[in-house]
Amino acid sequence: MADSPPFPSQDHAATHDAAPRLLLPDGASTDNHGSDEAIRRPLIICFHGSGETCSPTWDELATKLVAETRCRVLLYDRAPGNLLAADVAAQIWDYVRGTGNAADGIRGRDGHKLDGPYILIAHSYGGAFARAFIQHEHLFLRQRRKQSPSNQVLGLVLAETGQEGGLDPALDELQVRRTIMGSRPVCVIRGNSFIAKWKALEEGERAVSSAGTEENAPRRQMLVAEREMLLRVDAEDERLKRRQLGLSRKSRFIHIPDCGHNVIRDRPDDVVAAVQWVLDNAESQEKHTSLWKQALERIKRFSLCR
Repeated sequence: MADSPPFPSQDHAATHDAAPRLLLPDGASTDNHGSDEAIRRPLIICFHGSGETCSPTWDELATKLVAETRCRVLLYDRAPGNLLAADVAAQIWDYVRGTGNAADGIRGRDGHKLDGPYILIAHSYGGAFARAFIQHEHLFLRQRRKQSPSNQVLGLVLAETGQEGGLDPALDELQVRRTIMGSRPVCVIRGNSFIAKWKALEEGERAVSSAGTEENAPRRQMLVAEREMLLRVDAEDERLKRRQLGLSRKSRFIHIPDCGHNVIRDRPDDVVAAVQWVLDNAESQEKHTSLWKQALERIKRFSLCR
């Protein structure tokens, strides 16, 4: 199986072309010098869902991320016409790596402002584009046979993704089977996409129960069938979301049953906590790798001295 199967030619992206916005922590330098602490922090890239842009849905979350994690946050709105997830991933990769057009003036190869490492946050249909970005990074690093902090995805937060489609099934299967993120942390957040349907069902059941007449028997049977259907759909939704945990050997599943599909907008604090978990575990993994490399070097030196 090829490492990069074709992607489907569909992207229900926003219908206008909004310029990407870079948010920096208070007091962070805005010049092109890479010595500022905020510039060395990971860059959080936001992948919005279908039929929307990052603003206003992501505004509160982005503000909280900058304030609480001290990371840079890139709100990248997909332009219309990018019909392939692979194309969008390549476009964003070129943008943050500084190989595309720099007309907006918020980046440049001299300042490395948008260099990594990166943390990706995706919501709904944005999951397909975040997964394509990871694949693009994988192929980029494999071709160069090296991995550096400036072009590494440290971790991934997937909010209400997994059921959205848009990613070729062959690539989806490949990434899970090969655990493409390795030990880099992946956090999957599941809301309750069917919360409105559950509430309507429960209201109907209460109404029928209180009536208690034979005339309501057909309605009661219909509600029983509706509940069975919702249970099946809900179980499948959870299965698809939990399946994404297979992208990494270090993963976490968060369920927010009292929130609907738009957890980005409605529960920003939970998303910030997920990002902080990714940061903490990415730093732990980086320290572990560094210690392992140091130990390996000592073993090599010892062997050469014998």
